[in-house]
Amino acid sequence: YYWQGAETILTDSLDIGKLTDETLHNYTTSNSKVALHLYAAYEGEKYLEKISHDGYAIPNMVEWTAQILPQNKGVRLLRTFDYSFKNQKAKVYVDDELVGEWLNPGLNMNGYIRDDIFDIPAQYTYGKSFIHIKIVNTSGDSPWTELYYKVYTRVDETGPITDVSVSVTEKPFRVYPTITKGGIQIQATDDKDWSWQVFDLNGKMIQQGFNQGAMTGGIDLSQQASGIYFVRIMQADGSIQAEKVVLTK
Repeated sequence: YYWQGAETILTDSLDIGKLTDETLHNYTTSNSKVALHLYAAYEGEKYLEKISHDGYAIPNMVEWTAQILPQNKGVRLLRTFDYSFKNQKAKVYVDDELVGEWLNPGLNMNGYIRDDIFDIPAQYTYGKSFIHIKIVNTSGDSPWTELYYKVYTRVDETGPITDVSVSVTEKPFRVYPTITKGGIQIQATDDKDWSWQVFDLNGKMIQQGFNQGAMTGGIDLSQQASGIYFVRIMQADGSIQAEKVVLTK
């Protein structure tokens, strides 16, 4: 089993139903999804500890973008889902290549919040900073449910710290300063065309722009209220980078 003994790094997470998270991950699904607002417990020994969960029941397909480390030996998706819907099954694609089928047979009507994993081999992920994930429901009458995703990158257990530090600096854009009183800069490392958007914590887009090639672009946030903002940068090839900025006055 190729994950045995591996070092894994949590490199991304997606909180389903949270507009800011969905926007940053380019999350899309059809209007036929059903919102889930649950007060339930995980199955297993914590079955009495009920907490609130939000997410979707999806009859067809969902797509989103995840950040990973380029020097990887595979990626693991962890999905938190509503196990009261039986026999959930879906095909998983990475960058439009079919990886395999994700199956959760059975159901649990008591502690029905469950975590499950899907492993993506390195042949689909190596050398990439971002992957486009597409999940196509093949369960028939049962929806595909999702409350939360976590993305783990597998790295070489002989030198995980070095691998992580190198990979983080290989992002296609540098956003600075991340704590500012008004202005931030975006510096591109290659000559691809790119665009940017700025979102507030409620997921509302407040600014956007376009730049050509390897140049530095400036963003003025001085007219905005103090708080946390998210900068999403998109290249022409579809890759996405998201960064958090704190605006102080």
